[in-house]
Amino acid sequence: MLSMASLAVIACDPILDEEDWSYTNLSQAEVDADDFVTIIQKDAKGNEASDGNYITFSAKNNVMVYVKDANGNKSQKACGSGGTFTLTKARGEEPDVDLYFDIMNGEDFITTKRSIKVSVPQQLAPELRMLCSENGKRWTWGTDASGRCWGNAGNSGGVWDGSAIWWGTAPIGDPLTGKNEDGSDNNFIKQLQHSKVGTLTGEENYGAYMMFYENGTVIKYDNEGKKLHEGKYELNDYNPKAEDWIVAKLITKDTDNGDILWPYMINGKGKVVTEYNVSQITPEELTLTYYETEVGGWGETTWWRFVSTTDTYYSLSNNSAKKWTWGTDASGRCWGNGGNSGGIWDGSQIWWGTAPIGDPLTGKNEDGSDNNFAKQMNHSGSGNEDETKLGAYMTFDCTSGKMYVTKYTPEGEEIIKSEVTLTDPDYSTWAYYGTLSVEPNSAGNDNPILFPFMINGKGKLVNTFNISAASANSLVLTYYETEVGGWGETTWWSFKPLEE
Repeated sequence: MLSMASLAVIACDPILDEEDWSYTNLSQAEVDADDFVTIIQKDAKGNEASDGNYITFSAKNNVMVYVKDANGNKSQKACGSGGTFTLTKARGEEPDVDLYFDIMNGEDFITTKRSIKVSVPQQLAPELRMLCSENGKRWTWGTDASGRCWGNAGNSGGVWDGSAIWWGTAPIGDPLTGKNEDGSDNNFIKQLQHSKVGTLTGEENYGAYMMFYENGTVIKYDNEGKKLHEGKYELNDYNPKAEDWIVAKLITKDTDNGDILWPYMINGKGKVVTEYNVSQITPEELTLTYYETEVGGWGETTWWRFVSTTDTYYSLSNNSAKKWTWGTDASGRCWGNGGNSGGIWDGSQIWWGTAPIGDPLTGKNEDGSDNNFAKQMNHSGSGNEDETKLGAYMTFDCTSGKMYVTKYTPEGEEIIKSEVTLTDPDYSTWAYYGTLSVEPNSAGNDNPILFPFMINGKGKLVNTFNISAASANSLVLTYYETEVGGWGETTWWSFKPLEE
């Protein structure tokens, strides 16, 4: 299936004779002939390639060029007797593309088709990895230090840094909300005059969010998880070295409801914006802008700010490779047990924990010995003490297009490696950031997670973990077999990035 999100269109500057559109008596054999349409494909470097994504065509007559999705919907790519456009596909899709050429033939059209192959990426493009990650990505309102997430600014030109902002408002219910002059909260409640519908829909609330997916789907939800709208998007023309407000273009489709949160132009009488400048994008921040004024003229611009804190793929691997080691808490604990209270993990559920061997924060057991893994090897199925020492680490690596994790001793000796499988987050459970699964070794007594054993499980190996916390600086995994909410025993693991 051709991904409509990934069909980037380059202005084709068509060669078009306006007096020469209608033809008569064209036969199917004529338009199907090899020399009726000529296609040249090139790669990103401009070299001719049989699977190139940059398509240049020339035709004997003026044509309309389009592709179809799996449902038969058309997407026009070019028109005229010649032009250039780009076709890309999402990972995992087939490389085959059918190009259709419509030619007016009297009062009707006659159509010819050409089948080509295009290059299919093995990895997400950098901009898509930041926007939608591997399994979809959640973006919510992101207030700045002044509690603002949407407002107006002066179109100053140059690189966006927030200094052009004139005014902004906050989501309803945001604890950082400031006050209006009349003492009321400065939030979206008083901004409904900018909305097309003029009433609150839930997208204005603190905690409302959007999910962006690789296939070009964007879904927005209110703060309670109620689905409000599903739409489509394209992310085009990414240029991380841009010296203006346009790092990329985010194109949406719905002109009635809008496909992002609060998609309205400020002072635009309810105008729904569908083409946004991506003025800032990182794995954790997204700033969009829209203006109809002259660049550099300080005319009014609308801006939106969103943040994402649940990009597990990025947190684990830094979108490249990242090392994790034991991360002890303030009490010197990195592995232990807790009570399965249900809800969201916050660390208060911990009952007991132990430390890596050699950790200076190690506490003491009742007999005066160090409270570390030395006395916990009865829980191990492999008996490998190296992974329990201070400095043992795991590397999560996605540079090959798939994610792998490898476990090492403190000296850097590889122990075991496996591919990683991640699932979607469940925002109401201890799998708030999804689940993480790995493959065991051939003996079935070890895997690449440090000390991957259930507490009091007689050496039971855990291969699928809840990701209960994941950020740039902290990773917490949990595992339980008990009834959720029953305070049955849970195993937990805590890690931090390895400092080198």
